[in-house]
Amino acid sequence: MQSYISLIRNTRLGAGEEGAVEISYYGHLQSLIQRELNRDDSGVTGWRIEINFGVEGTFPDFSIYDCQDRTVARIEAKRPDESLEQILANHPDQLKKYLDQSKSGHPHLYITNFLSFQKVQLVDNVVEMEGNATTIIESENALLDVDLQALNLEPLIESFRQLIQQITQLEPQEVNSINGLNNLLGQVMWASGSWIDRAARSDNQQHIGFSNH
Repeated sequence: MQSYISLIRNTRLGAGEEGAVEISYYGHLQSLIQRELNRDDSGVTGWRIEINFGVEGTFPDFSIYDCQDRTVARIEAKRPDESLEQILANHPDQLKKYLDQSKSGHPHLYITNFLSFQKVQLVDNVVEMEGNATTIIESENALLDVDLQALNLEPLIESFRQLIQQITQLEPQEVNSINGLNNLLGQVMWASGSWIDRAARSDNQQHIGFSNH
């Protein structure tokens, strides 16, 4: 845990006044969660957390899978300068989309600023916090001022492991929806249509004397 806090702090400090972009922190959180999932006493085997690179705005930043490759939970991350409350207030449509199972959403979604973690849920089409937050460091200012040598790590480690245990006890949910199926069929039809169009153009060229033979 100390190394994680140090990495997050150094990433933030190294970015200057503007702060680092979210992706700069991704690897630190992925490594922390994967280490916890790999622990002998985690209660699970073969679980993994993956970064959803290349799908910005389509899926949250992280997905956690069980040993059968089923999606157990997803995590949407924002910069450390946004509190959990600000994330909820500033990104309601994005979070709603990520929770909406009719649009390839997933019911188990967590938000984080890399310092605190909170499960959220969709209630009457409004995104709300569910349960208590898990906090490692209270805020970005606290992160910048923290004395790592004096920090009492035991309660932080215990709290974070309770979060991981909570995640491992969630029921896996596959993201199969009519919307997702329609999108897939649309891609297949588009690709098939393009192939047919190219084939027709090629055949037409051969009929009017542009054959390569």
